Amino acid sequence: MTDRAILFDLDGVIFDTEHFYTDFWAKQGKTFRGDVKDLEMKIKGRGLKDIFQEFFPNEAIQQKIVCELKSMEKQMTFQYINGAEKFIRMLISRNEKICLVTSSKKDKMHNVFVSRPEIKQYFPLMITSDDIKHSKPSPDCYLKAAELCCVDVRNCVVFEDSLAGIEAAKLAGMRVIALSTSYPKSDLQGKADMVIDDFTKITFDELF
Repeated sequence: MTDRAILFDLDGVIFDTEHFYTDFWAKQGKTFRGDVKDLEMKIKGRGLKDIFQEFFPNEAIQQKIVCELKSMEKQMTFQYINGAEKFIRMLISRNEKICLVTSSKKDKMHNVFVSRPEIKQYFPLMITSDDIKHSKPSPDCYLKAAELCCVDVRNCVVFEDSLAGIEAAKLAGMRVIALSTSYPKSDLQGKADMVIDDFTKITFDELF
């Protein structure tokens, strides 16, 4: 093993699933928060607890959203972002430390493991929203991931797609490579250290 680590967000980074959440939260915004413009973009990368606290404080509405969210996640398909699986397998072949860092809860991850059981093998190290107190853009998840990997934050590189996730990783003191799967490149440039479309062209030498 090495003294460095590569940390991966899940939705919009490993799997092309972010559009499911964009559509879902756009619907919730129109139904319950018509006063908030582009709510689906404001909540990207954030945990459900924080989303509820800021935008949906009514408990009855929260229960309705949770039921719809669980139903949607059970029907989701998990297609890899172009080149993602090959890139992950390359890192594993090099004995690099990798860790999954996601705002998803464990019940969502159960659906992932059923659909893509190899993810458990690829990522024996994993942080979910159930493991932290404060979700992105708080750096908690990435600080905890560095601790789990026994690696200094300065030796961690993060793959993210959301502005909240990029902010969390930068606040943790890490290098960030952003994927333009959820936001246009123009929104990501200047915030991340590097912006890519997918994993088809990036090389290991560009990581650190």
